[in-house]
Amino acid sequence: MMKHKTDTGLPAANPKRSRKNVAVLAAWLCGILLFVALFLIGPSVLRAYDDAHPMTTTCQVTSANPETSSTVSRTGIGGSNQQIVIESGDCGTLLLRMGVTEENRADLTAELTSGDDYHFIIGEGSWNIRGLLRILGVTPEVQSDTAIS
Repeated sequence: MMKHKTDTGLPAANPKRSRKNVAVLAAWLCGILLFVALFLIGPSVLRAYDDAHPMTTTCQVTSANPETSSTVSRTGIGGSNQQIVIESGDCGTLLLRMGVTEENRADLTAELTSGDDYHFIIGEGSWNIRGLLRILGVTPEVQSDTAIS
């Protein structure tokens, strides 16, 4: 049986094989685009959306703990951030960073009394996808809080 050759003298491409190669390449490209969208562009878009769409939710605080989080880049440059981790049975875990300093974090934590209800202002986007954020290990940030008297 003779193989078919093209004008260049090379064997003719197998149409089934080239479609498979195109499908594999398309899957890789989709995966790369998904990665870029979720991990590189997504956080910036979510932050901008949250800033433009604040919402108020009421949560009963079960605990509040001061923490220091750290960031480090590939070059070894980083910093620390003061924050308060707020636990709530009805709202899950929330993070308060705005206005928290090393000097005032103990006082702010003490103001969040366990068992009391608070109004929290949080970004609508983060609130709506908090289940997905939890899977990704991201905690929604509180923009401000107010005790309900």
